Amino acid sequence: MNNPTPIKLVSGQPVPNVDRSVGDPVQIPLFRQYLRIAIRWRLVLAGCLFGCIALALIITLLMAPKYTATSTLEISRDSNRIVNIQGVQQDASIEDQEFYQTQYGLLRARSLSERVVVQLNLADDPAFFAMFHERLPNAIAPLMSNGRAYLSSGHAERVRRAGEVLLKHVGVSPMRMSRLTDISFTSPDAEFSARLVNAWPTECRGW
Repeated sequence: MNNPTPIKLVSGQPVPNVDRSVGDPVQIPLFRQYLRIAIRWRLVLAGCLFGCIALALIITLLMAPKYTATSTLEISRDSNRIVNIQGVQQDASIEDQEFYQTQYGLLRARSLSERVVVQLNLADDPAFFAMFHERLPNAIAPLMSNGRAYLSSGHAERVRRAGEVLLKHVGVSPMRMSRLTDISFTSPDAEFSARLVNAWPTECRGW
């Protein structure tokens, strides 16, 4: 009777007979795995892509167009205290820089916007508030019999509200290394935007 062949144990378990001639499985690169997934779901991905493009096109067509008009304003002192020697102009002092920063702030001031409102008679124009989807309380928006203008009651509050609307859509952009500043205004009406940027610098001349 033959003796049985002994089995080596590792941690109490028999060692399996592994064929060492077979190498480890090849690891597929990650980008190839993603590529296979994309090919498998190509129709779904293509449908989502065209759907997003169509939705963006519809939204763009439904949006009201916006028109921006721009005018350029030069800001300068009434008297120039900087002395030129042999054609070389001295650098602007800190006081000059503060002066220009103050002017930029005044261009965005509510008082200036309300002066433009009064000049263009926007506070009594219902079409102006409707253009910017601004709803006024009935207490400050009583209409005349023709429905094209407001009554005098509530005028001061309408001026304030109209000035706030203008400030939301006006832009002040100083040009670097110059005394020029761009005044821009955006609205759904190109003609109105042009009127506004022409009226804004006009009201600044009284400073």
